[in-house]
Formats: sequence, structure tokens, C-alpha cells
Amino acid sequence: MRFKLDECVDVRYPPPATKADSLMEPGSVNDTPDDDLIRLYETFSKELTDYLALAEKIGGRSVEFQTAYLYSRVEGQIADSIKMLVCMRVMKDHMLPGDKVIEEPDDFDGRYLKIRFQLPRKVVEKVEKKG
Repeated sequence: MRFKLDECVDVRYPPPATKADSLMEPGSVNDTPDDDLIRLYETFSKELTDYLALAEKIGGRSVEFQTAYLYSRVEGQIADSIKMLVCMRVMKDHMLPGDKVIEEPDDFDGRYLKIRFQLPRKVVEKVEKKG
């Protein structure tokens, strides 16, 4: 059975607080949803980088990685479509020449994006032109 992302419920988190509630909490004034998404992007990115480094260390030549797997390693059960879009963006941003999208969903269901990452990972340095 296939579920749409909106049909999944993650009961680990309390319902979203109201704006008044967030103003009552100390230290929460500077936390915005954008900050949360940046932290989430960095977390997904670190998890993917660590996984690819491990696969490379054990001698892999390539690894196929699906967004649902990356998401579950960081967030647990898939329940949030915005977070899944961040996960998809991380995987696409980590693609280098030679990597290949194996599956990309037509219906925007991010769980089914699959990318084959070539190993070893070659670091691409961006060189700024002077002048």
C-alpha cells in the first residue's frame, strides 16, 4: 500500500506552538523556520557525506541511495513533505559529474528519488576568476 506524505502522521512531535507560545519561551526569538530548515539541510548533508565516506572506505565503487533511506536515518518515520523536499535537495546538491539519477518520481513523491553516487568522491573545487 502506498501512502501520500500528507496521510502519514508523526506522533513524536507536539503540535506546532502558536506565535504567542513561542514568544514566552526564552531563547526562541531568533529561531525561525528558515533556521530550522538550514539546520536540517546541514544534518542531511552530514549524514549523506558520512555514509558515502564509509562506503568508499570499505571499497565500494558506487552506491545507490534513496531519499526515503536518508530521511529515515535522520528523522525516523517519513511524515513531513517539506523536510522530504530538503532531503531531495541535499541529495541533488551532492551530485558530482558521473553520478546518475536512477529514479525520479513524476508525482513529486520525494521518497522515491534514487541516485547512484560514484566512489571515490572527487572534491570539486570552485575557482574564482580574478580581474
